[in-house]
Amino acid sequence: GRVRGASGPRSPDSMEPRAVSPGPSFRAVTPRRPPSAAKPVSSKRTIIDHDQLLEKVRQLELAKQAEEKERKKSETQRKKDLANAKSQMTKEIRSASRHLRKSEMEASKLWRNLQVTAQKVDQAGAKRAQQVLQLEMDINKVQSKRSELQATWEEKLSEVGEAKNKLANAEMTARLVDLGVVLPSDTAALADISFGYREGEHGQLVPVQDQSLRDENTRLCQEVNELRARLDRLEPAK
Repeated sequence: GRVRGASGPRSPDSMEPRAVSPGPSFRAVTPRRPPSAAKPVSSKRTIIDHDQLLEKVRQLELAKQAEEKERKKSETQRKKDLANAKSQMTKEIRSASRHLRKSEMEASKLWRNLQVTAQKVDQAGAKRAQQVLQLEMDINKVQSKRSELQATWEEKLSEVGEAKNKLANAEMTARLVDLGVVLPSDTAALADISFGYREGEHGQLVPVQDQSLRDENTRLCQEVNELRARLDRLEPAK
């Protein structure tokens, strides 16, 4: 704002003399001058104040321009940072999406393979169980057949033993017949006829002198008679 001028000290010319009263009966009256105007401010001082104001205004404008420039620079940098961050986030989102799709495809593929493997395991287990069951059935059949064969074999062994006894009985009977000894049907008569004979070195019957030999001969005759009876029972079955 403008500086108002202030009233300075009065000059000597503006000083008016005071009248000296000659006495109490007389008083001089002097006319008053109109009040003088305020003394103008020095032009040099006014120029200095104006320049200072202009400098301050210029400094304020420069500071405002610098502040606006810095604000625009900060805003530009902020927008640039936001754009870079947005671009980076877009890249990361795309990369994460690709990785997610790839992981989902791999997981789906692994799940299908797992299902196929589980199905194969179940089929193999069922097949193995069926094979084990069939094997057990085959083993049971073989064991049953073996038991049957074992019983048949033992029966055949018994028949072979009886056949051997039958053959021995027949041979003994034939030898006695060749020697002219006729065997009766009962064991007692057979023992009475044959107790005094035994087979000699050349197949002939010789008299038995020893009682123990006669007892042995009687026992053998009884066995021959029993074998003959068994042979008679077996013959109709043939």
